[in-house]
Amino acid sequence: MTKSELIKGLLGMALCVLVAGVYLWFHLDMENILKPQPATPQHMTGQIKPSKLAHPVQTVSLPSEVYTTMQGDREKIRYFLGNQKYVVVLVMGNKPEGFKFKNELKRLFTQGYDEYYRKWYHNFGNSWQYSCHQKGCAVGWLYENCMQKVCIIHPQKKQVIIDSSADVNQLEKLLDKYKDW
Repeated sequence: MTKSELIKGLLGMALCVLVAGVYLWFHLDMENILKPQPATPQHMTGQIKPSKLAHPVQTVSLPSEVYTTMQGDREKIRYFLGNQKYVVVLVMGNKPEGFKFKNELKRLFTQGYDEYYRKWYHNFGNSWQYSCHQKGCAVGWLYENCMQKVCIIHPQKKQVIIDSSADVNQLEKLLDKYKDW
């Protein structure tokens, strides 16, 4: 093997590692990857703390089809079957104000909300699509109901709190109100 062939091989390998790293960075929940799921549900007593929200929220039950069609995307299944609640913020076209929500989530989770929730923030840019097209697909349901909103998924109750207000100032009150729910 010549020196130039060796250099080409090493450059090819470095390029493959770089592409794989970028793919994993954008497709894995990096903040939670090292946090294992707890053996027992945490902070899920069913109690809702009294709090006045500036904008009303709605509670939606997850349809049974979501659970029967889950084999589609193993990465997103943990949002529906885990032992912790998830705060999901899916942004498209910077609506709701994406960077403000991302920064506010980061701030709140450094102040102790990571004990009550896990988070998933994703900015889709100007378009989105998902691979499963079955009726009731878990990933499709999540994208269709939580896109451009804040959702809190309670897997044990099979319910979702949906805040459609796009008000970043309501986020802390929302998380505080439902932390023991």
